[in-house]
Amino acid sequence: MIGSRTLHKNPENHKDVALCYKVCYRFAELGISFTSGLCGLGMDAIAQRAYSQAVNDGKAFLSQFEVYVSRKDDIDKSRLPNRHLAIIKNPSLKKELEDLASSLHGNWSNCDSYARGMHHRNCHEILGYHLNNPVKAVITWCELDNFGDYVGGSRTALKLAERYRIPIFNLNTPDKKKVLAEIHDFLRWHEIVG
Repeated sequence: MIGSRTLHKNPENHKDVALCYKVCYRFAELGISFTSGLCGLGMDAIAQRAYSQAVNDGKAFLSQFEVYVSRKDDIDKSRLPNRHLAIIKNPSLKKELEDLASSLHGNWSNCDSYARGMHHRNCHEILGYHLNNPVKAVITWCELDNFGDYVGGSRTALKLAERYRIPIFNLNTPDKKKVLAEIHDFLRWHEIVG
C-alpha cells in the first residue's frame, strides 16, 4: 500500500480516503499482508490504521504487517498504531539499495541523505527486506503528471514495481469501479476470493 500524502491534504479527497480505508480493511480481513513505509499521511497511514483496526476487531493479525522505515527516528516520531512493528532498512544492503534507488530516481544527485533513505525504504516496500521477495501487487493512490508518470516520493516504489512487472492498481482515477473490478479479478485469479 503506497501512495501520496496529498491524498489527505486535499479536503476534496475525503471520499478517496474512505475508499482506500475500505479496500485496506477488506484486504486485512482476507488475510493479505501489506507493505508500507509508516508515513503519517497517504496510503501508508490508511493501511496502517485499517489493518490495526482489523486486528482490534479480531479480523486480522499483526503478522500481516510488513512496514519499512529508513531509520529508528521514523518509528519514534510516528503516531500511527502498531508502529513498533516497523523494520529499519537492511544495513547490509546499503550499496544495493543505493544502486537500485538511484537507477529509478531521475534526479538522484539532488537527494540529501534523508531523501535517499526514504527511497531505499521504498525499494524494501516492493522487494522485501532482502530485496528478493517481491510483492504480488501494489495498491496505490498516486498522482500522475501530464505524461502519465507517477509523481512524488512514491514514484521510486512504483517504478520498481513496473520494472518487476508487478501489477499496480491506482485508486486515484475517475473510473474507480474499473480499478476495483481489476483488483477483484486479480484476487480471484490468485484464489483469494471466489
